[in-house]
Amino acid sequence: MKTRVKSILGGSAGNLVECYVYAAFTLYFAHLFFPKGSPTTQLLQAAAIFAVGLLIRLIEGLDYGHLLGQKRA
Repeated sequence: MKTRVKSILGGSAGNLVECYVYAAFTLYFAHLFFPKGSPTTQLLQAAAIFAVGLLIRLIEGLDYGHLLGQKRA
């Protein structure tokens, strides 16, 4: 049980740091990767890319977690 809690806390801390770093650097990179226009639109597009990545990560985690659960059983 301790190992599971430690893994969950470690993964959550890593995800928190990743979200913070991405949010901080989005302000600098949004205008480089998206077409010229409103700065708000550029930031929203960058946030949408981040949201898609998190959604895909969730789906992969559910899929591969299920496969690993079957392998261990």
